[in-house]
Amino acid sequence: MTRFSAEQTSRFVRIEDGGRPFNVHYNDVGDGERVVVMLHGSGPGATAWGNFNRNIDAVVDAGFRVLLIDFPGWGQSDPVVCAESRSDFNARVVKALIDQLQIERITPIGNSMGAHSAVAFALNYPQNLDKLILMGGGTGGISAFVPMPTEGIKRIGELYREPTLENLNRMMQVFVYDTSDLTEELMKARLAALTANPLHNENFVKSSQLFRAHPPRLIHRTETREAMSQNQYWQDKVVIVTGGASGMGRDVCLTLAARGARVVIGNRSAAAGEALLAEIRAAGGQALFRSTDVSRAADCEALVALAMDSYGRLDGAFNNAGLQRAFNPIHATPDADLSEVIDINLKGVLYMMKYEAAAMLRNGGGAIVNNASIFGLKAMPETAYYVASKHGIVGATRAAALDYATQGIRVNAVCPGPIKTPSYDRVTGGDDHMYDDGVPMHRIGQPREVTEAVLWLLSDQASYVTGSALSVDGGMVAQ
Repeated sequence: MTRFSAEQTSRFVRIEDGGRPFNVHYNDVGDGERVVVMLHGSGPGATAWGNFNRNIDAVVDAGFRVLLIDFPGWGQSDPVVCAESRSDFNARVVKALIDQLQIERITPIGNSMGAHSAVAFALNYPQNLDKLILMGGGTGGISAFVPMPTEGIKRIGELYREPTLENLNRMMQVFVYDTSDLTEELMKARLAALTANPLHNENFVKSSQLFRAHPPRLIHRTETREAMSQNQYWQDKVVIVTGGASGMGRDVCLTLAARGARVVIGNRSAAAGEALLAEIRAAGGQALFRSTDVSRAADCEALVALAMDSYGRLDGAFNNAGLQRAFNPIHATPDADLSEVIDINLKGVLYMMKYEAAAMLRNGGGAIVNNASIFGLKAMPETAYYVASKHGIVGATRAAALDYATQGIRVNAVCPGPIKTPSYDRVTGGDDHMYDDGVPMHRIGQPREVTEAVLWLLSDQASYVTGSALSVDGGMVAQ
């Protein structure tokens, strides 16, 4: 049997849909002529690798090349707010990927809610379809379309318990459809049969009907951690993001909006902030924007007031605004550079925390995450003024965490290493490998990898974490 790792096979591709460019993460495994594309479900933290990693060896050994796609908003792919049918949108993502890879025909394997996207691909792009495999017995998946769900679930269970070539072939015998079978009439007939069947509960029928309707943003809301999903938890939460229109801040804003949060964006460039606001609203998300210079206390106070006046509370904040000027030893650092960086990077975080904490005390608590960068934990030559500002953020984070530890407010810092952002490109000239030798994982990070750390620290999943400085740096600080 062959063996593969997620890191070994990780890839990114740039896709544009409806004028919106975004990065899609996928894994590319094997070199067979026939191509299987694995499409994941929508559980908390779902990824194609997480859904299918136990089956990859068997599929590759059967002679296939395997692509495992993380849909936008999941895994390491960029978030994209989608106000249309998520299934059709995901199908276009698959189509764009295989076109870039010059692949003519594929066999999609859709798991649970991924089955909807697989069927949408088959209906929209029959010329690119080899076979279709639907799997998973969840409320949104295979049972909506297959005439014998009980037998199907049994076969899938066998494959997951022991992913052998024999079990894979047994599953294919049940779930392979020819292109001619995939008609609108078949879909309508299956959904009609489900609706008439008293054995299927209301949630099952609702989720099945979403296939040709709109994306399932939220069916039921729960605040229990046991039932928490990414979208459910963030629905209607109010979160401030400074430096929100570029780089890591932009990715956090888009992800929060895609998951149902109400995002209050602060950004010094009004044009960039207004453009992001329009993008989020056009896709059905909830957001506000105020031009904000965090070096001004009055601007910071006004941004928090905007959140409180508009939404009545503040649940979280990502204090991300920051900048770096020219590399110089301290004796040659211009006074203007030193003052500007300290004012924005350090005083900006202090001002934001001051007004955020006051608001959170009024609404019973919240969580704050400050972006301290890797230079909040280590140093580099010719950056003394910048390193001082970031070390100051870590110190302020820890002190503020102690101030509010018994008052329901958690304060943490995130310390990213080299991340693919416009700021990174300005420093490196766009060379994605300039820092490879200095990173144990031998690559730079993607904004989404920072976003997931920030959202975890902001969420109740980190309920016992405060005063921490979390490295997201591929192992650099550990060296």
